[in-house]
Amino acid sequence: MEAGHDELRRLAPEALLDVAAARTSSVLDMITTGAAEVGFCQLHGMETGIVSHSSFRGSVVCVLPSEHPLAHRDELSAQDLAGQPLITFPNAELTGRRVMMAFSRAGVMPNIVLHVSQTLQALNLVAVGRGLALVDSYFGKSLARASTATLPDNYRGLTVVPFNPTIQIDLHMITSASRPLSYLAEIYVDTLLSRYQVDPLQS
Repeated sequence: MEAGHDELRRLAPEALLDVAAARTSSVLDMITTGAAEVGFCQLHGMETGIVSHSSFRGSVVCVLPSEHPLAHRDELSAQDLAGQPLITFPNAELTGRRVMMAFSRAGVMPNIVLHVSQTLQALNLVAVGRGLALVDSYFGKSLARASTATLPDNYRGLTVVPFNPTIQIDLHMITSASRPLSYLAEIYVDTLLSRYQVDPLQS
């Protein structure tokens, strides 16, 4: 997002980038109705009326306080997290469903204490001691290396540990299939494709 914003500011200093955080269903609605030109979300593969220009690969990670007994582990499994207070996405979100499936397959009942709609909400809750978070890795400093997420500087008291088994996530950059992009939206999309050197996808 930062790369696209930087290019917009360079070419159109007076342009305003309006960022709205929403659940996947709302992102799809905003794109198909024209309320937004560019969106980022996971796709189930059966969506209509949208075009996927690229996919950024990430994964589910566990975020926990650095002093937590599990923070030194190279990876954490459902068994490791049994009984721990967990913060994650609801079943309405694809990531939330996949997390629950991983626990079910491991025969572990997760102790979910909070559901969130955004990863940064979960990080804030972990930072104030509300639990451990199972979230996507896109809060890292580089989408191109999302699987090795690094926490932003203001979360230095937290640690990121990969979740095992790996739950891969593909975050799609989408636009409407029926509405042409504005000049500024085209700049935004092209900048991200160029910056992260990903191959365009069509869906």
